Amino acid sequence: MGWVYNLHREDPNSEIPRVITICLVFSISALLAICLRFYVRFSTRRTPWVDDYAALASSIFALAYAAIAVVQTRWGQGLSAAYFPEENVIPFSKIQYFGGPVYCLALLGFKVALLTSYLRIAGVVKLYRKVILAAIVVCVINQLVFAVIISVSCIPVARQWDTSIEGKCIDTIPFYFSLAGTSIGLDLIIIALPLPVLWKLQLRLKQKIILAALFALGFFVTIIQIIRIFTVKDLKTYTDSKNIVIWSCVEVSLGVIVSCIPTYGPLFKAFASTVNSYRGNNTSRSYQLGSVHPTSKSATSRRRSNFELISESEGAQITVTTAVTVSAGERTNYRKQSHGGDSEEHILFPGKI
Repeated sequence: MGWVYNLHREDPNSEIPRVITICLVFSISALLAICLRFYVRFSTRRTPWVDDYAALASSIFALAYAAIAVVQTRWGQGLSAAYFPEENVIPFSKIQYFGGPVYCLALLGFKVALLTSYLRIAGVVKLYRKVILAAIVVCVINQLVFAVIISVSCIPVARQWDTSIEGKCIDTIPFYFSLAGTSIGLDLIIIALPLPVLWKLQLRLKQKIILAALFALGFFVTIIQIIRIFTVKDLKTYTDSKNIVIWSCVEVSLGVIVSCIPTYGPLFKAFASTVNSYRGNNTSRSYQLGSVHPTSKSATSRRRSNFELISESEGAQITVTTAVTVSAGERTNYRKQSHGGDSEEHILFPGKI
């Protein structure tokens, strides 16, 4: 028996291998990115925090979505309309039904991972912290609402995979546009949130470019969502959903990978240190994963917040002071609540205060 159930004749234009390859490659890459993220955390003796676990959850949902796509190919996903077996419609639709909520939860995971990581940058600033927490609440509510709506878009629910059952369904095309629109809007907010903090940091141009480039990586996910919107408007038959599935896999997987990149600072530093040592550069200090970074010690009476910037390209550590007034009690409370113990970001993170 061939790969597709009930297939009467081979489709010369079958895109099944393309669907399977893209979904598995991107979802597995996201999982590997998470493994590397946790390796860096544990190697540098940093306690994983909310952002790490949110990214992990997102990668698991991304892998689950890819698995659903692969299983769906056994029932005709990737075939041309002329070759799609009619007896596969109901099982094909049942599997597709489970893919919608999983996709929404995968999107939610990496959005929360990015937002909570911002608390490592300047969560000590009360207003900034409140804005981030508000954005997290909006993201959670938005994605959960859409996940629920997807799950009950037809009444009775079984009508979603069996149109012979009497009932009513919402128009899915406008619904998909609404989901994509709100998701893009939230992405733009997430990308813009760290900019006010970065603007106030007294850094060299090269360092600002590096940081801006890291946060701008989120635009890739937004661009993919826009591409996905154009595939939604072409959704007319069962076979038209393959492009949506592919771009959905790419979107959530890249979202996870983008959220992980800023945590790889120690790896870049270790590599730069190795290169410098090989070249006989005596001015650079060696860096090893698991080492503790020395930071400048501030007096307890001083009411300023110090931020440390790690430059991967030079392996240098720079302490930048911003004029943020906080009390000693607020600093203690922030370190306990925002950082999950001693966990900190490796690109831009609050130092000892």
